[in-house]
Amino acid sequence: MAAVTHPFVLLGMASAAAALAIAVVAWYQRGSSGAPEYTLVMGVLATWSVFYVIQLLQPTVSAKAPLLVARHAITPLIGVLFWIFAARYTDRARFLSAHYLTPIVAVGAVLTVVIIWNPRSLYWVKLSPAVTNSLAVVDIDFGPVFWLNAGYTLGVVAGGHLFIVSMFRESLAVYRPQLTAMTVVGILEFGLTAMFLSDHVAAVPSLNPWPHIQLITYGTTLSVIPIGWSYVNGALFKLQPLAERTVIENMDDAVFVFDRTDILRYSNSTASRLLDRTPEASIEGEHVEAVFGDQPELLAQYRHTGGQSAAESEPCAFEVDGEQRYYDLRGSIINNSFGVPSGTVVVARDVTETTHQRSQLRDRTEELEAKKATLEQQNEQLDQFSSFVSHDLRNPLHVASGYLGLVRNTENLDHLDKLEKSLKRMNAMVDDLRKLTRIDHNELSTAPVDVEVAAKQAWAQVDTAEAALEVADFAAISADRELLLHVLENVFRNSIDHGRDDINVRVGPSAEGLYIEDDGPGIPESEREAVLEHGYSTAGDGTGLGMSIVKTIVEAHGWEIVVTESDTGGARFELTGVDRPVDTPAESAQAAAE
Repeated sequence: MAAVTHPFVLLGMASAAAALAIAVVAWYQRGSSGAPEYTLVMGVLATWSVFYVIQLLQPTVSAKAPLLVARHAITPLIGVLFWIFAARYTDRARFLSAHYLTPIVAVGAVLTVVIIWNPRSLYWVKLSPAVTNSLAVVDIDFGPVFWLNAGYTLGVVAGGHLFIVSMFRESLAVYRPQLTAMTVVGILEFGLTAMFLSDHVAAVPSLNPWPHIQLITYGTTLSVIPIGWSYVNGALFKLQPLAERTVIENMDDAVFVFDRTDILRYSNSTASRLLDRTPEASIEGEHVEAVFGDQPELLAQYRHTGGQSAAESEPCAFEVDGEQRYYDLRGSIINNSFGVPSGTVVVARDVTETTHQRSQLRDRTEELEAKKATLEQQNEQLDQFSSFVSHDLRNPLHVASGYLGLVRNTENLDHLDKLEKSLKRMNAMVDDLRKLTRIDHNELSTAPVDVEVAAKQAWAQVDTAEAALEVADFAAISADRELLLHVLENVFRNSIDHGRDDINVRVGPSAEGLYIEDDGPGIPESEREAVLEHGYSTAGDGTGLGMSIVKTIVEAHGWEIVVTESDTGGARFELTGVDRPVDTPAESAQAAAE
């Protein structure tokens, strides 16, 4: 038996150990596509190397033969497993379909049977003893099936490497360490295989410096270098292909591609601008917390990706190149063709122009809504005007016409007093109608108003007879001064017209505004809502518009008015929702003087 310390034996042991170590590394990352298959590939290669080491230790050809047969019998299996690994690793699911895989496996199985059985010496013709560097080896005279097996295995493995090389040419830069490692391993394998085969081709000189030593066995040892480098620097199985680099780089959208460990693997130039990073300041390889540390909206979108669908969100504002721009954020889990999650992509789409258009549309819509409300108000006023002209104003007009006819027919001038009274009522009704139709909540000019001053000024405009006014201490309110005077005048006039001559009227503050009350007979509960309606009047000479004007002005200010009962049983009008400015108006003294 050969010495265990022989260099080729030791190197064979190192190859088996290296293959086993790589298998462990791949198994550690077995959650990634391609890792389980690569584990099997390296596991079989470790077994293949162990068979070779044991074969070298055997002293005779007959002892070596079973191990030689076993090594060659599992060679097709290595090709099949590598094809499966390469297809999964490069995300080419269609090459694992029955259309491709069935003939590959079938041919490999037939070759394995022929190798074990070796009918009519189709695989090898003769095994002869030989010595290389004082080591007993086997000189093999191969038959035609050997060359079929070599062509089959090399062809299948070469096909797998073509997947890797094509991905190298088409993929993002983030995959280059992994793909470079796989490409280097493939070059080593084919180079060592060529050296081994040159021993058995008479037409070409032997490239193998150690005849009959199968150098391909030791390729695994050399593979540790690129595979280990890729594992340390590129996370061998961490990320799968997502898209063409050129396509993403030329997108107007900002694109961030993360792997399953929250590490940024790729971002385009638009993304760098969004983050206010220069193209030279690479952020690839950073954790998502560092990448989006200054953009909580982007980090929230990333964290939300993969969860339940969220409602449509508003665009987020970012400062880009010195101007505020708006972006629509979207995130999605990236699955490869096998349905395995392989990363996350966050896309920020510039919707600045769309956002501005939407804002303009909202402003225009609000403007149209306001105009619509104004038109509806005007229509309502026109309806009131039409009703007033056709009904309310017609009565005093008929009365005036009747008295005018009597004067003409009888020449009795006493009827002129009644005619004048009817005309005065018509004049009052027209004046009230003019006030009512001129109220527009869109044209209110509000300012701080001293209620005490305004109340006394309104009181002076009403024929108060023996009535008395009391105004409590009052903070200023925000109102249109002229319209507030109309409210006070009409409520004062209503109290005096429907009460006794010496009625007492009081104006005071309430929790939400102010109140106006009297100690008169009050308003029956059943009529309190009707008091504020157009045309309501219990006085024979009333216009029916006074309290309607009050309600319209109150609503134009955004206030509310409630008719209730005072503590003394009289009428009480409460105005609520009234704003109170902090400062007392500077015009108070001037208004009081007027």
